[in-house]
Amino acid sequence: MKPLTHHEILTIVGPLAAAGRRVDLGASDREGRELAFRPIRHEGGAAGVADCVEILRLSLPRPGRVHLVRIVQVSGRHGGETQGAEGGSGAPPTSSGDDGQGAQLEAQAEIWAESVEEAWRAISGFPLDEHFALDGHGAPGCGTLVAFSWALEPLPRLVQAEARIGERRVILDATRTPGMPADLRLTAHPDGDAEFPDDLVAVLGGPWRPLLSTDEGWKTTVKLPRREPGRSAVARERFLRTTEHLAGCWAGSPAEFHRRFRGERWNVFRRRTTWMQIGAVIAVILVWMFQQERIAGGGILPLWVNSVPLLLLIGAFFFWSWDVPMIEFPPIPREPGIEAWEAPRRMG
Repeated sequence: MKPLTHHEILTIVGPLAAAGRRVDLGASDREGRELAFRPIRHEGGAAGVADCVEILRLSLPRPGRVHLVRIVQVSGRHGGETQGAEGGSGAPPTSSGDDGQGAQLEAQAEIWAESVEEAWRAISGFPLDEHFALDGHGAPGCGTLVAFSWALEPLPRLVQAEARIGERRVILDATRTPGMPADLRLTAHPDGDAEFPDDLVAVLGGPWRPLLSTDEGWKTTVKLPRREPGRSAVARERFLRTTEHLAGCWAGSPAEFHRRFRGERWNVFRRRTTWMQIGAVIAVILVWMFQQERIAGGGILPLWVNSVPLLLLIGAFFFWSWDVPMIEFPPIPREPGIEAWEAPRRMG
């Protein structure tokens, strides 16, 4: 594809220019046929946020194919100032080295369309409030700020959610194949983490799987409905529950977590041993059946042998297409042997 000319740019950006969006030629890539627009500040533009900055990026990879992305940036602090966009002063907002509550959060909405007019109509009609929320049900302005990114295709679909709790990030990735669980990641604390109980988020219920340790922190999955619009609504609600839960846990001690969720931890233990319990029941039944004289005499054994494997195969096919079972013996819930969630790394 040939680079964008000035005349072509003026023709393309008409709908956005009419809405007050101005092209930033310095930030654009004319060779790559990508246009960037100058940031615009919206005061009180998102839930729990005093102001936010909106940035648009428009790509035209080929005729009849348009990709428009809206990026919305806010400070992690509620009511923090965001400057540098049109209508404000100073330099554009940038992420500081602080990953804590003062760090910048970013959300996106994107759309693939056949024309710029169609893409802008979809993006401009999507409310800014859908990008941010505060978890919890406390006083106004309290809670953890959460950012949501969406794909508008044409129904809005939640693709990612992110929050910063202290110096950790919590990220939900819902871009996997529809019908599959979403990935949930907890980034490591800059000073290092203690060994988290693997049921830290699983105590919230069956949709949350136990945590697995990684080099970058922790990961797990969260079950979601198969189809929209219920999938996005449930993903949003479960991520808000997760951030509220983690903020409460990390604000206290591991011992407090154990005391508060003792019953829920035992429920997680029972769920994780379900397949072992089923296997034990089947083994008991088989032992009992083979002890019967009529089975020993060749009564119903051939029917059982021929039918059960087929039924197990069919059941496994339908069940595993939705959820792969975990056959394990999990650790018995005990009070964690750590005093704090952080484990500062020793120097030298």
